[in-house]
Amino acid sequence: MPKHKYMLILLLVFLIIGCTNTNTNTNTNTNTNITYEEDELYLFSGEVFGVTPQDGYVLPNKSKSRYTLSLHKFYPEGEDFDEYNRRFRNVVGRGIDITDNTKIYDENDSEIATTDIEIGSTVEFKVIVADEFLEAIEIKVIEKAAE
Repeated sequence: MPKHKYMLILLLVFLIIGCTNTNTNTNTNTNTNITYEEDELYLFSGEVFGVTPQDGYVLPNKSKSRYTLSLHKFYPEGEDFDEYNRRFRNVVGRGIDITDNTKIYDENDSEIATTDIEIGSTVEFKVIVADEFLEAIEIKVIEKAAE
């Protein structure tokens, strides 16, 4: 068989391998860097009083923080939040980390950028616990800030 036919067959094999999806687990959610189960998510709400850019510090689960969303009216309770609450015990507001894994939606379910979250808005969010940090997986604006 001529050399160019071998190269063509090899190219087709690589193409087939590259296009094959090997993820057959439909019970886990996978974002950019992490895999988590639905029962690992906690649902909360709060009022936004700040969105602060971060330098990409690495959380214990290896996700990189891009922003901190500062919240009023957010007080997680329970053993899973002991380390987190110790970290914020002398602080008026609480913060959650926005990473590359975080999806953010407006009140119409359209995906928006972190910088589109308005101060004073009420948000609902799903987080996972990463030691003393809470990583936001999904944030939804449920009520825009009053103008």
